[in-house]
Amino acid sequence: MLRRTAPLGLCLLALVSACAGKQKNNIGITTEAELVREEAKEEPPHRKANEVSDHAVTDLNRNFFGHRASDRARLEKDPLLTELAAADGICIGEQHDSLEAHYGQYRILEGLLLRRRMRGFELGLALEMVTSADQSSLTAYADGELDLAAWSQRVRFEEQTGLSLHYYSPLLELAKKERAVLAGLGVSKELSRAVAEKGFDGLDENERRRLSPQMDLESPAHRRLFDHLMVGHPHGSGGTAPTSPSMYQAQVLWDEAMALRALDYLGGYASVRKLLIVAGEAHCHQSGIPYRMETRSGLNITNVLIAEGTPRPAEDLVAQGYDYQLVLE
Repeated sequence: MLRRTAPLGLCLLALVSACAGKQKNNIGITTEAELVREEAKEEPPHRKANEVSDHAVTDLNRNFFGHRASDRARLEKDPLLTELAAADGICIGEQHDSLEAHYGQYRILEGLLLRRRMRGFELGLALEMVTSADQSSLTAYADGELDLAAWSQRVRFEEQTGLSLHYYSPLLELAKKERAVLAGLGVSKELSRAVAEKGFDGLDENERRRLSPQMDLESPAHRRLFDHLMVGHPHGSGGTAPTSPSMYQAQVLWDEAMALRALDYLGGYASVRKLLIVAGEAHCHQSGIPYRMETRSGLNITNVLIAEGTPRPAEDLVAQGYDYQLVLE
């Protein structure tokens, strides 16, 4: 369990989102193509690690403003960050290999840390890209027992995710410097693969024991988004057949596990603890992690989508599930 007894660090999570079909799947969907690629030991088609410099994220140095979905109002930087800081949990949806998304995350973390100093709440940073099983290694990094390179090697970050560590190093280093709690939210690839291939009913007894105690498969909004995002991916005949139940169950597995892990950190301390969650766009959609956290706790969970230039349009099904957009100018 994640309980703050001394400054520790939030763990990342082992990423199973990958690319499939004609376009990248950077939204947090586990696909059959990813599972096939895993078996073949093929590298996911993200930017290779050596194509991202160590300062690529922070070097963007962009201005930004906020877009509030409820009234379509523009918010300047400080009002946006103040509204986000009022929530118990803030889920930032990302496209995993987008420098702009990671820059937006970095600026939100900066803003929350500033407001933490003024208001005195405890802040945690939780990431999809590291499994909860790697929490002890992440804590060792946060406590200064490992530097970032040693931690990355220990958990095989780039090998496991197919992503450059440099996308996440600014977040991790800032959280460590400011002694924010670090937590890993992820599910093991082995369990995710087993569910995607066999479904919940096909798991053996040991696998079933590793499932979260609640698996809500009945959200129409969640299923509608999943099916929409899987169109064009090789999950059926020509990529157009209905998504298999087991593939959808694998997506629910991730959202439920991450929501439960996040709630474990917040616990009964919502008035003095806040959690910044970094995950794929589909996971942070209102029907994903936020819905599962709110219905199980009554906490106030908001979410943010990173946009480029202008807010993503209201007809965008992903954007429809977000309370705010951070728009980079």
